[in-house]
Amino acid sequence: MNSTNTKKNYLYNVICELVTTLIPLLTTPYVTRILGRGGMGSYQYVLTVASYFVLFANFGVKAYGNRCIAAAKDDPDARNRVFSGIFSQQLMLSTVVSMLYLGYSLVFGGEYRVSFAVVGINMLSAMLEITWLYWGMESFKPVALCTIAVKIAVAAGIFLLVRDADDLWIYALLCSLGVIAVQLYLW
Repeated sequence: MNSTNTKKNYLYNVICELVTTLIPLLTTPYVTRILGRGGMGSYQYVLTVASYFVLFANFGVKAYGNRCIAAAKDDPDARNRVFSGIFSQQLMLSTVVSMLYLGYSLVFGGEYRVSFAVVGINMLSAMLEITWLYWGMESFKPVALCTIAVKIAVAAGIFLLVRDADDLWIYALLCSLGVIAVQLYLW
């Protein structure tokens, strides 16, 4: 990889991280005011639980997949075999973890069952996660541009559609759809 591509990839990554950091600085005060502390607290609780399941669903896949794809990037046949093998394992593990998430949300969800169902879209996103393929191919542009566009679209959706405390499910849906939209685009 030449120096120009490295600089471009670095720039895409920095811009993506900046947007990912700055958007919540704009949306969080608005959402907290609209949904209230209770609404934001319940959403953060559900999101935290779901994040632990997503963490286990993708346990080590990003780093391992990135490294393996990078090693095979010049050989399309080897790269396809590596991708298929890693993605198959990811899909199986994500499916098992998604079933556990479903069980957890049914048993312990209580008053948060709707939020658990909506945020469960993140489990589907974990199944489809392939950013590691792009990173291994040293192609940061599609991931960064899509992530930036989706973050901006979700922020716009939040300001347009989340109007009162009853819109918690809309907020959760927008955030979850944003996560899966990136993966669907990358596919």
